[in-house]
Amino acid sequence: MKLRSKYLSKYRQSVGPRNEIDSMCLPAFLFQSFFGQNVLNPNWTWKKYFVHQLLNLFLFIYVLVGTLECLKLTDDTELEAEAYYTIIMIIIFPIKMVLFINNRFIFRDLYASVKDTLMDVIRKNAEADVKNIIKTGNRIVYLLFCMVILPVSTYELTTLWNYIVGTRILLSRSTMILMPMSTPFYEVAWFLHTIFLFEISSTIILDLWFVLLLFFLCAAFDGLVVMLNGRQNDLHSEDDADHLNKTLRNFYKTHLKLNQ
Repeated sequence: MKLRSKYLSKYRQSVGPRNEIDSMCLPAFLFQSFFGQNVLNPNWTWKKYFVHQLLNLFLFIYVLVGTLECLKLTDDTELEAEAYYTIIMIIIFPIKMVLFINNRFIFRDLYASVKDTLMDVIRKNAEADVKNIIKTGNRIVYLLFCMVILPVSTYELTTLWNYIVGTRILLSRSTMILMPMSTPFYEVAWFLHTIFLFEISSTIILDLWFVLLLFFLCAAFDGLVVMLNGRQNDLHSEDDADHLNKTLRNFYKTHLKLNQ
């Protein structure tokens, strides 16, 4: 248990004090840490994770060459379309990931804002159901991960079933493994293509950060609306005037935080 806790603590590091948002995003942290892309970890540097990026580069070159080889050998229109789609993803993924890594300080600031400022605003809203908001955030995370895992699992289970019954098929029909189909080459190629599929699918985690940011931003703005509404009974009483004055000060301070 201690070993597991130590392992999880190593890979779920993020900016700021740990809270429920970190627990919510744990699957994303683990997924990105495996590929050396968890830039929300304040200790992440190009130097520390250079080997990860180099291995990723070699893997992408290997798959690209295999896909180009498939295009040379086939005249199947459907297979060609799948191969071109693979090539497009191979080109888009590094661009998207480099943009994400190079803007890591902005992402860290945004993530810290969600953990600190937005959650504070949400908690100040007496009408907000914080537990339900956290549950909704968890559902968003797991829904997006299902969108990654289910399609990849379909490929994996199909390949595994054929492997069990004695038929060896390619994990991706549009990519040649560039190795013999015999053991252990087939198994090695299968493993490499599995890593590639999961890594390509991991780009949805970049979208996950934006989805979570917008979700908590909307929840925080709901809190601001409640804060501004104040009490609705008698706006002419002295107590309500003081209350409104205090509310406007709190709103202004919170508004400044949200727009930093």
